[in-house]
Amino acid sequence: ATASHLYCPCLQARCMAPLRNGRVGAGLRLISEAWGLQCSCCSALTPVENGSKDVVADPDEDEDEEEDEEEHHEEEDQAGSEMQRSVPPPPPPPSNDRLLPPPEAPRQQQSVCRHFLRKGGCLYGDACKFSHGLPAEDASPAAAGDAEARRAWGGRRRVVRKSGKAGALRRFLLETFGEDTLRSGEGVLDIAGGNGELGFQLVNLNGIRTTVIDPRPLRVDRFVRKFQWGVYHDTAPLQRFNSEPAPSSSSSARAPGHLRAFLEEPLVDALRPEGGGQGRFAEVLLASFERALQVDWTTRGIETRAGDACDRDRGNVDADGGDTPDPAESSAASRAPPDVAEAERVLRGASCVVGLHPDQATGAALDLALALAVPCAVVPCCVYASEFPGRRLPSGAPVRSHEDLVAWLLAKDPRLREATLPFEGRNRVVYFRPDAPTDGQG
Repeated sequence: ATASHLYCPCLQARCMAPLRNGRVGAGLRLISEAWGLQCSCCSALTPVENGSKDVVADPDEDEDEEEDEEEHHEEEDQAGSEMQRSVPPPPPPPSNDRLLPPPEAPRQQQSVCRHFLRKGGCLYGDACKFSHGLPAEDASPAAAGDAEARRAWGGRRRVVRKSGKAGALRRFLLETFGEDTLRSGEGVLDIAGGNGELGFQLVNLNGIRTTVIDPRPLRVDRFVRKFQWGVYHDTAPLQRFNSEPAPSSSSSARAPGHLRAFLEEPLVDALRPEGGGQGRFAEVLLASFERALQVDWTTRGIETRAGDACDRDRGNVDADGGDTPDPAESSAASRAPPDVAEAERVLRGASCVVGLHPDQATGAALDLALALAVPCAVVPCCVYASEFPGRRLPSGAPVRSHEDLVAWLLAKDPRLREATLPFEGRNRVVYFRPDAPTDGQG
């Protein structure tokens, strides 16, 4: 290349095609003389010294171009073809004129798995089609810490999500004790089972006989609908815990058994060998049943009704969902005194004692399992320190917090163990296996 450049004096728009590889500067189209290009419209490329802006134009060539329009187009095509064949690639432009690469198209972010974000885990694991990471907007260290706190077990929440806690405990029972153990004897005792969700799942998903001991009528209509719609059989990773087939159009759901009473220490003591026999058991059981008919379970807790002792179930408030009482449980049969012999047989022959947030019955549930020497799993919740002022830790300190309550339960027997269940809120389970070693292992 020489030190001079060539300038097209006509500056017509049609000159842009053969000079498209030229450099634009100060409104002029300049090309290197070494390229050997010519303007197809005016054929007059005037040499211009490097850095000079003085131009000598040939006006006659403009007139020739205007007179022969068709010839211009033919020559333009020929010049373009000649340029493609003989022109080498242009040298790279100066760094200050170099074009920036086009911006990358924004990457479409994968949606974050709502179960992972909420709970910190997902049943599908690596097979999940959603992302198991923090969203991009939460990538800062402070936001990451907040997200971890939000999804950590037992993290503070304005409302604790309760859905799934019964299923989580059922799966823990199956993995820890096995179906054969749970099916033995008279089946599982669900202490303070509330609306009967855990018992309903054990009966209909595993065929395990279950009896709910709770002063409230059962409310299973919501679970019946979920069962008939196939909700319990929808999640593929959980189907290994379901030993009963999915419902068909002709199948019907079965309700767990129900003993309408409070499980308290006097009833547990009546079942011990030195408890006074069947007479004492019948006395305590019937008194507990009569008291169950005279209380309402409200949002403020248990309240005793004034006046008539009949069962006005429509006044009850269920904190877990507000279902109407089960029709069978609302009938006169639910107000009939229990069969004492049948109740004693079910309690003494239990295969396992379970309590999912059993409130005031927490200690009695564990004591019953230890007295019967059967497996047990209790998930404590509220402390009720004012109702049980006699509870003391091994150090002599009173039980005031949930941590104290768990420690107090574990101190009842050296074979007791502790685990954490995968749901939010109070999710620590204290469990017992009669064959467990007492040396702190297993």
